[in-house]
Amino acid sequence: MNKGPVRASGEFVRHVPVLKMPTELALPALRVLSQHRVPNIRRELLLALRPEVPPRTLLNAYVLPSLTELGLFDGTLRSGRVTRYGEEIARAPEADAHALLAQRLIEIDSASIGLIQWLSQQSRKDLSRRVALRRFAEDKVGQLHPAMPALLDRLGKWGAYLVAFGVVRELSDDKGQVWSVSRRQVAALSAGKKTHLPPKKIRGEALLEAYAEASRQLGTRLYIPVSLLRDELGSVLRGSNHVLTDSQLDEILKEAPDILNDHVVSFSPFSGPARGGLALTSMYAGFVSVRPAANTRKAAR
Repeated sequence: MNKGPVRASGEFVRHVPVLKMPTELALPALRVLSQHRVPNIRRELLLALRPEVPPRTLLNAYVLPSLTELGLFDGTLRSGRVTRYGEEIARAPEADAHALLAQRLIEIDSASIGLIQWLSQQSRKDLSRRVALRRFAEDKVGQLHPAMPALLDRLGKWGAYLVAFGVVRELSDDKGQVWSVSRRQVAALSAGKKTHLPPKKIRGEALLEAYAEASRQLGTRLYIPVSLLRDELGSVLRGSNHVLTDSQLDEILKEAPDILNDHVVSFSPFSGPARGGLALTSMYAGFVSVRPAANTRKAAR
């Protein structure tokens, strides 16, 4: 009997990293291991990150294996070292470290998994997390593969990292957690460290063009979703060779009232718990309105 397909699918399962460490520990744990070489100090500081977790579980099941799987650490707590790429991430400022780790996740996924590309190619953009993982796994190994439960567990944890570091988007609706991928976001994150924002004039023109296009799609010039304006803004700027991440586009959206000083820019919060909005000092905004200022309208008459 030909065992080729089974063997190939089994190899795919083994290529998916086993990441048991909570996503929020990745950067703090990496920095501890980078900044300290004395084993007892390493142990003390790592355990302080999650004092409620048993030490052996935290160190030997969560932190060290996960960072090793990501290619950021090599060896044991006593003698192991952070890899060259891990050191670059650990020493970077928070925003750059986040982007560099996202870049690393994209590299791993592109080389051995393919979940990001698969999500970007789906005709339906509202696949629930559960359905997306199941369909992707079945595409890779078939419906009846004996390792399917283990594969789904690995993919679920892998997907959690992709979401946490901004590679995959996760929104909530009546279907539960919905996953999607922005090709522009992946392209920007793949560059690693953040690029510079375009000049203020270009940002202003792009904001107005993006708002006009979003309004046309919705058939209204009143409040539109921040998520839609963000994507339209990214598309407009990409057309002028400025490929920006979601976080960089959020910087521009936050500055919109100052950039568009001849317009009135207003934000409105979500009516309930949600994702995909804009974190402002006063609210978590889900909607935005841009309209000409009164003196601008009078001058146009």
